[in-house]
Amino acid sequence: MNQTENFYNNILIQMGNYSPFVFIISLLFAWIYWRQLDAALKQFHWYLLGMLSANIIQQVFTWSVSKNSPFKNFWKPILIKFQISNTHFLNIISIWVIFGLLGFFFSLILRKFIKPKLIQRVSISLCVFALINHLFIDGFRSYGVIGALSANLFVIILSCTYLWYISNFPPNISYFKNPYTWICLSLFVYTLTLLIFGFYADKIYNDNLVLFIKFQIGVNCLNFLTQFIFAYAFYLSKYTKYLR
Repeated sequence: MNQTENFYNNILIQMGNYSPFVFIISLLFAWIYWRQLDAALKQFHWYLLGMLSANIIQQVFTWSVSKNSPFKNFWKPILIKFQISNTHFLNIISIWVIFGLLGFFFSLILRKFIKPKLIQRVSISLCVFALINHLFIDGFRSYGVIGALSANLFVIILSCTYLWYISNFPPNISYFKNPYTWICLSLFVYTLTLLIFGFYADKIYNDNLVLFIKFQIGVNCLNFLTQFIFAYAFYLSKYTKYLR
């Protein structure tokens, strides 16, 4: 990397180092209000915990292959053998979390409109597809356009479905007191950003590494904002009794 690339990459690394703490903020709200969380919000909590775990795994791996790590010599022959030069091969973890844990969350909040088992079966099927795609289609060395596209579309479609549902069959409380509204709106905006980025990620990465890192910094900032909104959604959990 040249000096400019190193500068922005260090910013991205620092944001990555702090990102687990941002996840913990939203999780703290879930734990504080745990007794008043319904099944759906508890499931969403498990999704956030899964994403936090995926983030920590990536951070630990990044540290373990750094020049100051005592484990760098352990990883070096493995990375050379499989021609791995980045952390893209770990993306499958977050995709599984989305299809699995987040998919089951949507099956609960959409249960009055779509049979939960239908969404759950689709979620499990997409987990299998994601593994096949990760190994044989996109490949584990690339950012994974197909994998990112399928996961992002999954979230966007289900988020929009819920927002459409409550607009046509409004609950007994204000939209702004409905924690699911905040969650779905945040997921929609954040995931739409990821979807647009995913279309051009591989090309940007190969053509302009600095621009690629800048996009990742922007996505991380948006992710931080969504975590605060998720924390607010857990705070609103007392109103879920009016949604039953």
